[in-house]
Amino acid sequence: MGDSYGIFNALFSGLAFFGVLVTIIVQSRDNRKRTIVEQYFKMLDEQQKVVDEINVPQARRAKKDEEIVIAKGRKAFVEFKIQLKYLVIEIRKVASDGGFELSDIDVADIAYAVFYYGSDTSWKTFMIEYLKDYRDAERLVDAIVSKLKSNKRYILDRPNHNYLSVYFRNMYNAIKLIDNSTLFNEEEKINYVKVLRSQLSNSELYILFFNLISRFGKKWIDNNYVVKYQLIQNLPPKYCDGYNPKDFFPGIKFEGEEVCLSPFKETVVSRY
Repeated sequence: MGDSYGIFNALFSGLAFFGVLVTIIVQSRDNRKRTIVEQYFKMLDEQQKVVDEINVPQARRAKKDEEIVIAKGRKAFVEFKIQLKYLVIEIRKVASDGGFELSDIDVADIAYAVFYYGSDTSWKTFMIEYLKDYRDAERLVDAIVSKLKSNKRYILDRPNHNYLSVYFRNMYNAIKLIDNSTLFNEEEKINYVKVLRSQLSNSELYILFFNLISRFGKKWIDNNYVVKYQLIQNLPPKYCDGYNPKDFFPGIKFEGEEVCLSPFKETVVSRY
């Protein structure tokens, strides 16, 4: 009898040890998840600090005796949008006037490169190297520099990489942190990235869109971050100055695709 009970004691002791082991593993996994989540939200806090520190002069040239407005924080992205919008317009004119064979995507790529790095004459050698994939790159760069300097209404040649390099690098790494983790299921990953996405203003989404369709967006596309996490889902329709985001990212269900977003539509229609 004693020997029989001894076997059961050994069995229960083994089960107890296994239970402790499982508890340790689960706690370790939870601790690692908690660490990643804490790091992720610190990166989101850092992202907000980066935005808050941005301050740029207005894109429109000030008239005589007019005070120059400095845009700070998210309002700076409105000025970024204005600058990039007119850069696209001017690059199209350069292509037309100079006989350069540039597609719409070429125009967006070049416009964003100029928006990012600027077009000061001291950057000429750098820009020629950067745009070497285009035919007659030196003549193209000279035409761009000349065209932008002649624009009397907007300041289009200033660089923006000092702010945007940190902004996009931090955003990319925050998404990468969540996406690369094996501790989260797909739904959890999407929900965490959705927090980041919800913080982006329309002007930020505009700049992000052109970043993505230029050569700067390659790693975002290669890793499928844009479609998987529906990053630019909230872009308003016809907001991107002739570029339709749906043409580039058909896998995204944009909010503007709905015929009517109002929850009262059916009620109002039936009433009449």
